Amino acid sequence: MSFRLQVRALGMIAAIALAAQLAGATDHVVDAQGGPGVHKTISAAMAVASPGDRILVRPGTYPGFKVDRSIEVVGLGSAPSSVIVEGIAFHPVHPHSGYRVRLSRMRLTPALPSLNSMALSGNELGTGELILDSLVLDGGMALGVWEKGSMELDLDNCDIRVEKAQGGVVGAAVVVTGPAVHLEVSRTEVHGGVGTLAPLSPALAALQVDDGTTLRLAQTRLYGGKGAPGQDGAPALIVRNGIVEAIHAGSLLFGGDGGDKGAGGPAIRADVPIQVGSARLAGGSGTPDGGLIEGKGRIQTLDPDAPDLRLFVDGSGIGPVAIAKGSVVEWTLSSRLPSVCVSTDAIRVQGNPFWPVVSLDPFATLFWSHPAMKWTVPALPVGLVGLRLHTQGIAFDTARRRVLATTPTTLRFDG
Repeated sequence: MSFRLQVRALGMIAAIALAAQLAGATDHVVDAQGGPGVHKTISAAMAVASPGDRILVRPGTYPGFKVDRSIEVVGLGSAPSSVIVEGIAFHPVHPHSGYRVRLSRMRLTPALPSLNSMALSGNELGTGELILDSLVLDGGMALGVWEKGSMELDLDNCDIRVEKAQGGVVGAAVVVTGPAVHLEVSRTEVHGGVGTLAPLSPALAALQVDDGTTLRLAQTRLYGGKGAPGQDGAPALIVRNGIVEAIHAGSLLFGGDGGDKGAGGPAIRADVPIQVGSARLAGGSGTPDGGLIEGKGRIQTLDPDAPDLRLFVDGSGIGPVAIAKGSVVEWTLSSRLPSVCVSTDAIRVQGNPFWPVVSLDPFATLFWSHPAMKWTVPALPVGLVGLRLHTQGIAFDTARRRVLATTPTTLRFDG
């Protein structure tokens, strides 16, 4: 099996280029307390922002907003919970195709949790890219791509939980559908909701992909919801009509426990083959206990030559994280083939027919090519906000003339 290669550009040169790129854009500051030169709501900043601008949100609680253009919204608090937002509607229309949106370092909560437990939603999305970086979602997420569109969707360092199976969330805590969606999930934890009897709602799976979505998981934990009395537990993962390229890098998929006299949920419910590498799968407990897989699908062993990258920050391999001076970053990469671990910043050039390509600068201070490393973050320029470092393992199979690559994981540097 050959993985889709997504190596994303070049170290300190990229940082300089990123700074130059940002210099042409505008930063809009949001502060719930108000003040000179700031907006009181994110919606107000969005209304005046041009595609490519950044919205920097100071700690506080804010009403929900709609994303309708290429934009980056960055929480400035020391932790995601410093910036609380009452839900986001994702509906890019400026332009409908070719958008690039990043939402970073915030906590999203449903505006009306008693009626709707959805924290992020959008449908009929066109061709573009959405990156969710170090977010906490106290509610579900559902995204659907229109028939002729395609979307790159990255979930990095996120924590998503639905407490109960009610109000707008159907099937799973995270639902992604679309005929040309590439979903990359790394260092993320998702919990499906517990089933309820009043009103009657079955337990929720953690993640569901359908309608042709391609999925890759790395260092990710999925937990199916527990059933109410008499209800079955939910699967950790549901795949109806999709492609699972890899469940790898020490990922965990646990089916939910059944309620009293209910069956345990399987780790996976699927009608397609599932590629599994270094991951642990387990069904939930119940009457009977859940199995590893349920449905017409089957589990296949991932290519043993495929690299397996595990990334840790201050000893943790999962969850929202921002890296600052003194943080300890370590990674290990396993492969029987000649391989490297690449950590670079990202530059995306719209309309480049050769993207994604490998472009590396071995002399840059933010580039490494070692299969194992432990590194303490040095001091960074004051005022630097949101410099991304993408880490990816790459193996070269010269005999078969192919490149194998892991799911990239993202770190965020703040000066």
